[in-house]
Amino acid sequence: RRPSAIEDVAATPVAAVDNPEATLQLKELSSALWKLSPQAREALILVGAGGFSYEEAARLCDCSVGTLKARVSRARKLLSDQMR
Repeated sequence: RRPSAIEDVAATPVAAVDNPEATLQLKELSSALWKLSPQAREALILVGAGGFSYEEAARLCDCSVGTLKARVSRARKLLSDQMR
């Protein structure tokens, strides 16, 4: 198994916020991220939070750009559904 910087990013505690509602939303987002498959979570974090291009993320995930785009799209949809 290759080491993954994504696991480090995903495991980092969310920042403290003075707004209790925002803190709750961040916790819910973190929980929803961990409900994604490892592949979907990795793709979403690389592109969404890491700022990697789809091409760069696809190389890191050892998959095609099309596959990576599909993973990100599905992950975003699942997160959106879970956060409602």
